[in-house]
Amino acid sequence: MSICLPCTYAAAGVGLIVVIMWAAGLLPEGQGEQPPIVGTTGPVPVKVEPAAPGPVTATVGSQVSLDILFRNNANGTLIIDPFPPEIRINNPLDWMPVKSFADGEGQFELLPSGKVSYTLVWDQTDNNGNQVADGTYVVSVIGIAVTQDGVPVDPFSANDVVQIEIEAP
Repeated sequence: MSICLPCTYAAAGVGLIVVIMWAAGLLPEGQGEQPPIVGTTGPVPVKVEPAAPGPVTATVGSQVSLDILFRNNANGTLIIDPFPPEIRINNPLDWMPVKSFADGEGQFELLPSGKVSYTLVWDQTDNNGNQVADGTYVVSVIGIAVTQDGVPVDPFSANDVVQIEIEAP
């Protein structure tokens, strides 16, 4: 019996690469799973996330109610101004905004460890007033402007805050 030494080394190398990729989380976990809802990550003073886990589901033509939670991640008092920030509903296939909701005109003070929920109601129309098709949409909060203890923080955005599943009747 003859053993191909270069083949053995190549197979071991490929196996090692697969193990490293698996350990780093670079391999897909399975077919048909929902992508994770991301929201804000990293060292931002305000974490933006869905008030309830999982996607929001609605039938075509019905109103969609989205509860978005803004949570103080910092040690000091925060002021979000304007509140609410601009919110966009995007098509995840091309990341083009389907519907945009302008900034609010108020502001909101968040004490350390404080949170506030904002409810957005969407009538499933696009920016031109047309009914959107069934499918998946994602919500992003754009240009969140925060002052922390009187000092402005660079504006930041939160993508993939909530997924919306619009189903045909």
